[in-house]
Amino acid sequence: MKLIGFFCIFFFVSGLLINVETTYCQSTDSPFAWPEITRQTKPWSRWWWMGSSVDEKGLTAVMEAYQQAGLGGLEITPIYGVKGYENQFIDFLSPRWMELLDFTLMQAERLDLGIDMATGTG
Repeated sequence: MKLIGFFCIFFFVSGLLINVETTYCQSTDSPFAWPEITRQTKPWSRWWWMGSSVDEKGLTAVMEAYQQAGLGGLEITPIYGVKGYENQFIDFLSPRWMELLDFTLMQAERLDLGIDMATGTG
């Protein structure tokens, strides 16, 4: 009998919540209104650049996948590399590194992704 009472209360409260949502949340003047979905309101992710061993093809592929997954942006964090891949490392803030950052910013604009960057290397 207690279980039936629980379900009655559950459905009553659920009905009240649905009524509140349909009554108040559809108005843009309501404090309960959902904000407009923008790249700032979507989730973002930290993006580790291990040894900064990145290239244009890989950057494009990853950014397109993140955009398709629904992310709003990425925070680039250049960090130490992986042992055995030293020949692929790109020196932080070198001319090549800056080219790749610029390329990343252009791709982000194309994909409507935000880009942020940690203020230093990892």
